[in-house]
Amino acid sequence: MKRSDVASLTSIDVSDNGLLEDGCNAVLGLAMEAQNNITYLGMSKNRFGKQSMDQFGTLLESCMCLCVVEASNCHFGDAGINIAMEALTVNHSLTQLDISKNRVTEVGGNAIPNPNPNPNPNPNWRSVERPSPL
Repeated sequence: MKRSDVASLTSIDVSDNGLLEDGCNAVLGLAMEAQNNITYLGMSKNRFGKQSMDQFGTLLESCMCLCVVEASNCHFGDAGINIAMEALTVNHSLTQLDISKNRVTEVGGNAIPNPNPNPNPNPNWRSVERPSPL
């Protein structure tokens, strides 16, 4: 794939590939290059580390075309969930976020907003799945 082709990507799905942090970083870097077009990102069942979690947060903050993110079972932990939730305070394009099965304790779970708040501070959110415990 040529670099000029990367910017025109609209979806990336590398779910269930067992990527470690370096692989996740590479995929998230591609997504950042395509941030003006990408609407779907599938990263489930890959292992994020601290650096890739920070990069994931930056992507969520800056990619205003992104509508669906599937990132279940990525080993986020409480710190990663906090990074993702902070990023979502500025991203209003996301309509579906799956962050289930990410080794989150009750402490991290408290950072996740109720998916049915009244009134909803972000009317564009249609679905936010609460992560299941370990």
